[in-house]
Amino acid sequence: MIEKLLALSLLPLLGSCNYLADRALDAIDPFRVAIGVGTVGGIRGEALGLLDTGIYFGLKPNAMALGLRYGRPYFVDLGDGRLVGDQSEIIVNTSVVNMDIGQGSYAYGSRNVAVLPALLSWVDATPENYAWLVPKEGEDYDDYHWIWSPYAVKNVRYAQIHAFDIELDLAILGYLDMGFSPGEAVDFLLGFLTIDLAADDNRL
Repeated sequence: MIEKLLALSLLPLLGSCNYLADRALDAIDPFRVAIGVGTVGGIRGEALGLLDTGIYFGLKPNAMALGLRYGRPYFVDLGDGRLVGDQSEIIVNTSVVNMDIGQGSYAYGSRNVAVLPALLSWVDATPENYAWLVPKEGEDYDDYHWIWSPYAVKNVRYAQIHAFDIELDLAILGYLDMGFSPGEAVDFLLGFLTIDLAADDNRL
């Protein structure tokens, strides 16, 4: 009987510990800073869902990274075979006028380059329980959705929270990542009211 009463008396304290731990983790979630080495080069910038552009090429292996990316720590670990892909989303449209295939000539050509902002991005919204089954047709099983599609909310919460990130990557074989996430900052503030915008509480 005494053990049960003691356990019940500790429940509020346990809840309080989880609350404090969640607030501490949410406090570091808005920040990104990491260094590493790879076959990378160039510069990439992203700001508030309105700009995502740059010249960037190569691979950024997690095995040679050290730092913090929005609450997720990275350490130099040669056993980590994952790669980070932060290349810009650039659309190139080439047009040729009065093409003469026989002569191999044309009047003039043009090439337009457009940048796809985060607000217009499409993201992979495949359900986590997809389980490699051939699904019935329907929105729930489409691979890609517009980031703000109502059908995709439950599967792309992370992408929505980070749609307004401000980031800068610089790379010449080694690379430096810097970033700030307004979405994660809002999640941190709302967390004090027990509103879990990013759906990432109780991580511990």
